[in-house]
Amino acid sequence: MAVLMVDLDDTLVDRSQAMREWAAQTAKHHPEDAGLEEWLAEWDFDRDAVRDRWDFLNGVRTRLRMTESVDELLLRWPSEFGGHYRLDDATRTALRSARRRGIPVVIVTNGVTAHQEAKLDAIGARDVVDGWVISEQVGVRKPDPRIFELAAELVGQTFDGSWMLGDNPTADIGGAANAGLKTAWVNRYHRTWMGDEDPPPTFEHPAPAIDYAASAMSANAASPASEGAIPPVQVSPADIDDEGVPELLAVAVGGGRDRADRIVEQYRRDPGLVLLRASIGGALVGVVGYTVKDSDAVVLHIATREDSRRSGIGRQMLQAVREAIPHRFRLVAETDSDAVGFYIANGFLAESLGEKYPGVERFHVHTLASRLPTRN
Repeated sequence: MAVLMVDLDDTLVDRSQAMREWAAQTAKHHPEDAGLEEWLAEWDFDRDAVRDRWDFLNGVRTRLRMTESVDELLLRWPSEFGGHYRLDDATRTALRSARRRGIPVVIVTNGVTAHQEAKLDAIGARDVVDGWVISEQVGVRKPDPRIFELAAELVGQTFDGSWMLGDNPTADIGGAANAGLKTAWVNRYHRTWMGDEDPPPTFEHPAPAIDYAASAMSANAASPASEGAIPPVQVSPADIDDEGVPELLAVAVGGGRDRADRIVEQYRRDPGLVLLRASIGGALVGVVGYTVKDSDAVVLHIATREDSRRSGIGRQMLQAVREAIPHRFRLVAETDSDAVGFYIANGFLAESLGEKYPGVERFHVHTLASRLPTRN
């Protein structure tokens, strides 16, 4: 199994939020210094990079007329700042989901060992990842390919087919790509991509990026080598009366023939209901129905022919819906416990709605990403 590697600062965790919290807390202890909170947040950076911590704390010491030495302040820094690190629930769920699929997850981070370990302790990393590699600890920094190799060696897994998720176009994305890894860019702050090549799949939040990579890795691992690539799948608009479409739609609807007939009639009468069909060599293998409501595309029904399941066709139909709607729209759906895993594997986040019917748990699923996993 390949390894899912993830950066820490500004990828898994919003470092800027942690800094704002630390700055606000520090300012409360110095009410006589007007503007201290804003100054601390600004002084944290030297141009576009995080300022060296010795220089940062030396500036803080000078401004606040502190008697402690910079070295003494550095000893306190890991716990004082790292304690503000938080891992949000969606990211924690995504990491656990990846590991449940058998994918080892390793954090790869540049920084001082004591500083980074304090952050890792604060987010409870031991509960959600299989290990971490810290640059000071191993003597090599991103973007050096060796640090990614060390991450794979840490968990005894192969380097081939591994992924790296990060926010830094040079250290994370460029370094991993040069090492032969697939990548995804976590762009929390809507930065402009400045690389020479097109940006990799891009996400505003780490949770869908993790789901994206894990889905691609699972699909790659599940593909029998002897079968080679999946035949090309064509997804195109469908009419409810196209041959085979009502029957396949009935599979998605469930609940007996009368219910299926009512749904088919709704697709005939309501122009706001959109159908797409997936075909291989002209043969119908899948169908998806959706409607647009506000800023969401609501997936109403999706079904794949029985002999074509578990081959990525459902994923490609969802991707086709994604490409047919405005970029800012989400995909959403309501589903049951049997199908929720399919949506999670395709980059959706899931929230339980409880038992809407006796003994039947329902889930609301939705995307955060602008793109869904595609089969590689």
